[in-house]
Amino acid sequence: MSQNKRLIAALLWAIAVLAALIRLVTWMGENRPQIDLIDLLPQNQVVSTEEKVLQSRFSSLHQNSVTLAVEIHDSSKDVAALKTVISQWDKEHDAFTQTQLQGSEEQLISLLKEVAQSGLTQKDRSFLENAGPEELLQTALQKATSPVGSVFFSFAEDPLGVAQNRLAELLSQWKLTAEHGLLTIEDGGKTYALFFFTVDRREVMAHSAGVEAAVSQLKAELTQRLPGKEMMISGLPLFSAAAASDAQTELTVIGLLSTLGIIAITWFWFGNLRALILILTVSAQALLMAVAVTVTVLGEVHLITLVFGTTLIGITVDYSSHFLCARLSKDEASEKTIKRLLPSLTLALISTAVGFALMACTPFPGLSQMALFCVSGVIAAYAAVVLWLPLLNRTAFMFRKRLLQLASFLSTLPSFATVSAKTRWCVSLAALLFLATGLPQLELRTTLADLNNAPQTLLKDAEKTAKLLNAPSLSQYFVIKAQTLDDLLEKEEALKMAIHKANIPGVTFSTTADWIASDSKAKKDGQLKREACLAVAAPLQSMLGAGPDCTAKESMRYEDLARELSPLGVLPPLIRDESGVSALILVRGLNSANIDSVKSLALPDEGVYWRNYPEQISELLSLYCEKIAWLLAAAMACTVIILTVFFKKEAWRAYLPCFLGIALTLALFGWMGIGLSLFSLLACVLLLGLGLDYGIFLTANPQGNLHTVAAITFAVLTTLLSFGLLAFSSTPALRSFGLCVMAGELIIWCLTPALRRYSED
Repeated sequence: MSQNKRLIAALLWAIAVLAALIRLVTWMGENRPQIDLIDLLPQNQVVSTEEKVLQSRFSSLHQNSVTLAVEIHDSSKDVAALKTVISQWDKEHDAFTQTQLQGSEEQLISLLKEVAQSGLTQKDRSFLENAGPEELLQTALQKATSPVGSVFFSFAEDPLGVAQNRLAELLSQWKLTAEHGLLTIEDGGKTYALFFFTVDRREVMAHSAGVEAAVSQLKAELTQRLPGKEMMISGLPLFSAAAASDAQTELTVIGLLSTLGIIAITWFWFGNLRALILILTVSAQALLMAVAVTVTVLGEVHLITLVFGTTLIGITVDYSSHFLCARLSKDEASEKTIKRLLPSLTLALISTAVGFALMACTPFPGLSQMALFCVSGVIAAYAAVVLWLPLLNRTAFMFRKRLLQLASFLSTLPSFATVSAKTRWCVSLAALLFLATGLPQLELRTTLADLNNAPQTLLKDAEKTAKLLNAPSLSQYFVIKAQTLDDLLEKEEALKMAIHKANIPGVTFSTTADWIASDSKAKKDGQLKREACLAVAAPLQSMLGAGPDCTAKESMRYEDLARELSPLGVLPPLIRDESGVSALILVRGLNSANIDSVKSLALPDEGVYWRNYPEQISELLSLYCEKIAWLLAAAMACTVIILTVFFKKEAWRAYLPCFLGIALTLALFGWMGIGLSLFSLLACVLLLGLGLDYGIFLTANPQGNLHTVAAITFAVLTTLLSFGLLAFSSTPALRSFGLCVMAGELIIWCLTPALRRYSED
């Protein structure tokens, strides 16, 4: 490339970096990084679009809500103290807004009465089907003469008490009562006051530490005013805030330590401020381009991606170090240096970029985002080194004595070619034994635990709150698909009958059919009630002087019901479109002992499907573990072919250290009892890209080239630093990834010079 062309290309790249900076500043003015762990989870690839919409609607009911439960005694002092603390705390923290029940109590009671009058409980339905006229009359007379009448229905409206029983069934799913102006609930002989809050997601994203501090303050004040009382606070925003706070801390700590470590290594290597500035400039613009490309292409960036992206600091400096080390104490034009290094730098870029890009082959949006982030970063680093450094670094740096001594020592370490045959056999047998005993101990682990690092306090509070409120499972449910709403209601009714017959203790369903009946059931129930009412009407008229009203009550329309109940969040999600009707059936009381029995009620052939989200994720993880393993094998095969074309019979020296390093790392994981996960396999793919660089550069240069040894050692140390810090991440997936890359890099670094070409010179 001529001088003028390089100058123009360098200027164009500088303009591109400036444009990326402007784009990032503009985006940051209106947006913040994502913090919800749910954004990292796989997109369900085995369900229809309708089902994805249902899942989205269901999750949206809970993603902004927080529930507080506080034990209280029946004393005005406790109640007054509790109200004072909650009221004052709610005023002080704008992120939390206490949820108030919409509409009047009279409107809700009127709605529930209308629903109750149009249906029957299973017990009353069986009674009306089998009872004779005398039994019906006795039931009506007992109700008429009972000193405790119905609170909501007159005798004329409900002579047999079936509407009252139906209303009690509807209310039983809440177990809530109103006392002392508070919503309360009884459990295990204790009374708990309940408070519901809506949390501003923007506050969680921007000030996660503030959200956590607000919750801690609330707990402290309640403990002080109500000593000895049990309390629990739970909600998805609290999990998001905890994850965001950890990620922000790690981003700061890992980024800072990586930068300081690289500054220290660079100073030891070059002892020159200009070299330090050049290396930091290349890495800084690479990170800038990575973030800008990610938010431009995807419209967002996750905090976990930024934490993982701090490893780019250690990777991008490799390109700078190879160029600068190649010019140590050399009187050579910078254009000639870059021309000489370009094939090796390009091969290194391709291997690293392919390693990252294979992460995008998984179903994880988070991993795809990380892949785009890292590929953009390494390409930007490559471009800056090729276009900028030959112009910015025309004079060579001195090969300092301390670095020269280190490089000389490393280059004189024995290789396989210099040790005795007996030593080679012993080392080879030891490695084979280590592999043969370590690899079989590897266990495949494919669970959501890799992405879950929630505080134990939050997990315990969530479990207690769900049990207290008898809340349905958020991750296991049925999906029903039908052609019409009436067909869907019939399927729901059949499923409810199935759970009734199965008699699984503690398990109940929440369905649309709880509130509105199918046409056939509504007609049958209406006929049963009318016939029973007519059977007792004449005798009651003659005996009491007044008879019941036997006029049939019409069922509510679903649209009217949804309009009234949707604000309360008690109706399961339901959608209707041109293809039909779909709805979720929510399940309460699930546990490890009964989940298989509940699952067996699914009838896929009839449009009734069981969904277990964690199980689906594990199955997808297992599937993609197999795919990534095949991709890794295919990448290795391609590597052998490509490097053989470049290096002919010496190619094995470039790829064998990397292949052995990956195998030994997996064997080490087996010995340490660390499970093999998708993230470990992806780390092996990245190891293939990073580890090959060392073999490529060392094989491309003759034995004894101290510049190459210095550059490779610099690259290894900075990569070990970045991924070594990632190994201490609180996110299990990142920790596993970092540990695998760190161990693999160290092993490959030791193996590469051991298998180098040896000559007397």
